[in-house]
Amino acid sequence: MLRSLAFVTAGVLVAAAAYELALALSAWGVGAEPGEGAPWAGTAEGVALLATLVGVAVGLVCTARPTAAAALLSPAAGSFVAAREYTYDPYYAPTLRRYGDGGTVPLWWIVGLAAITLVVGVVTWRQPRPGGLATALLLLVWAGTALFASGH
Repeated sequence: MLRSLAFVTAGVLVAAAAYELALALSAWGVGAEPGEGAPWAGTAEGVALLATLVGVAVGLVCTARPTAAAALLSPAAGSFVAAREYTYDPYYAPTLRRYGDGGTVPLWWIVGLAAITLVVGVVTWRQPRPGGLATALLLLVWAGTALFASGH
């Protein structure tokens, strides 16, 4: 069951990342008024953050009941936050300013976390017990970064 939960959670995060990537590639813009974002953007962010918290729980349980499937969680969360950095910030609507354009989270932070994410993914795949704890901690950092970047 833990393995299935890890796969589903990673799938939700990848789906949210794909939605954010579509926004970043201008599939939808921002509204005509400040604060008016793309359709379902708030829902996608909320679902992704909830999935990240589920991933934290999976990582913690993985320390007692190891599963290599938990290795997918940190890269999935990282892909969501990285794609979100390039979506348009509705605060500046109708101007097309991205979260990453002079935003609160510098690019070096995202790139550094992405590198750590890959290492944690490999460690979790090879050694799920210690990797589960590292995954849980990294997912908390990704969630905090997502919230901080979007001004919540």
